[in-house]
Amino acid sequence: MLTAHDLKMSLSGTPVLDQVSLQLAAGQVMVILGPNGTGKTTLLKVLTGELTPDDGAVQFQQQPLKQWSAAARAQRLAVLPQHSTLNFPFTAREVVLLGRSAHSSGQVRDRAIVDSALALVDGSYLAERFYTQLSGGEKQRVQLARVLAQIWEPPSDGLPGDERFLVLDEPTSSFDLSHRQLMLDVIKHFAKQGVGVLMVSHDLNLAAQCADQVMLLSCGHVAACGDCDTVLREPLLRDVFMADIEVVPHPSTGQSLIIY
Repeated sequence: MLTAHDLKMSLSGTPVLDQVSLQLAAGQVMVILGPNGTGKTTLLKVLTGELTPDDGAVQFQQQPLKQWSAAARAQRLAVLPQHSTLNFPFTAREVVLLGRSAHSSGQVRDRAIVDSALALVDGSYLAERFYTQLSGGEKQRVQLARVLAQIWEPPSDGLPGDERFLVLDEPTSSFDLSHRQLMLDVIKHFAKQGVGVLMVSHDLNLAAQCADQVMLLSCGHVAACGDCDTVLREPLLRDVFMADIEVVPHPSTGQSLIIY
């Protein structure tokens, strides 16, 4: 379980998060939505320990997040930031292999996991290419493979708690249509394996297709949190995004289809 209670956070004197709470269980998918500048990325950074909140608490597997060692946490919690900078001439395979650095599973097993992770994101053909020479979408898929490799299997450090969580900040921002669909398949695949997925996205329809829970942030506070039917409603979405939004049933699946 990944939980947060009454988080408050200010940056440069400006309030960014105000009384934000959430609870994500292993195997669940939560998507955080909201306009630009409403605190979504800051919330992820607090939940993963990159930032310390001014008030409130984050717990990971029933322990304060800060009590976990970096290695133990890395075997259980993988984070894909919105922007990943790497200027060294590593091959794509070497970049993905960085995700295995917290593990002691051996070179043979690590290589097999890296190859499987690249295959899952349609990146096998990129394995020996230099990361710096890839397109934006290819780099994003390689970075996705890296974090998938990081939590590919339960931790082997012998410590209590083997739940795994995947935190993704705008993972489809550079993807074309086919790879957005692939991303949806990856999320569902890992959730079925018992991995909790927490994702920030601007894609309302992606949330409608994969989320067990949706959190809608507005000016740093939680405007709504619940299942898709509870949160993805026209009046609420129009109010938060200040846009003309229509929600209709998808003609094939019956799920909410958001038109804007």
